[in-house]
Amino acid sequence: MTKTNIAKLRKQCLGRPDETVLILDPDTYAETIALYDYMVYGDRDPIKDGYIDRLYGFRGVLECRDMPDGVKGALVPKNAFAWATRSIRVVVPEQYAEYGVVTDPETSMSLTVLKHGALATGAGYLNVGCMFGMKFLAPTKCKLIV
Repeated sequence: MTKTNIAKLRKQCLGRPDETVLILDPDTYAETIALYDYMVYGDRDPIKDGYIDRLYGFRGVLECRDMPDGVKGALVPKNAFAWATRSIRVVVPEQYAEYGVVTDPETSMSLTVLKHGALATGAGYLNVGCMFGMKFLAPTKCKLIV
């Protein structure tokens, strides 16, 4: 992975680079972030969060740990897939001191939050969960990097 090779991937996008996400396997992602000093790039977030915003004009560059064998990455248009979430139904509300649903304004992900305790130990617990699904809408617009 070199800076030149990353820049050349822009030509392989089936759409506009600024609407394409470059997804890389962990080794290739590590090689990519090693090319940049975080103080020059801006901060440590690419190393902590596995996402680099707007690198070389891509919508983003991110790490994916579940690439098929032999695949180093993929060029994926930002609208090539859709995802949906649903909060989890609280079956026995009396078991919880507090419960409710929180929706993230940025992603619209709905999370069920449950607060409860164990009287025997005095311990308190906070559980957060959701149901979600994803579907590729335009797999033919995605391009694998092998």
